Amino acid sequence: MAAERHKYKLEVKSDSLFCRFQNLYVCIATYNGNTEKPSSVSYGNACPATPGDTLTIEAEEPAGRITIAIYTVPQQYPESKSVAENPPYILEYKVYRDGKLIDTQKAEVDRWGGLQLVSIPYK
Repeated sequence: MAAERHKYKLEVKSDSLFCRFQNLYVCIATYNGNTEKPSSVSYGNACPATPGDTLTIEAEEPAGRITIAIYTVPQQYPESKSVAENPPYILEYKVYRDGKLIDTQKAEVDRWGGLQLVSIPYK
């Protein structure tokens, strides 16, 4: 019997004004069967990210499972070198399967180093 396949979507956004100093890159890799090699990869980016805007990407094809990746890369560093004056900002992401929300997460983004969330699996 063939494994069930679903349509996946990823939404990423931040309401923080600080996100405008970072580039945002996201991807969804789809997998079918027991292979570790993705059958497709969908990409999206916002260079720079815009406060309040949602970056949305959909998987290229229905899949039995996916992994997502989210990266932010600073375009410029904060003016002050004081950590207290440059707290992280919040980035929120949502994952949908067949149009239904299956996960919502928030991540702190370091204003100097950005953020790397890699190979987060969903079924």
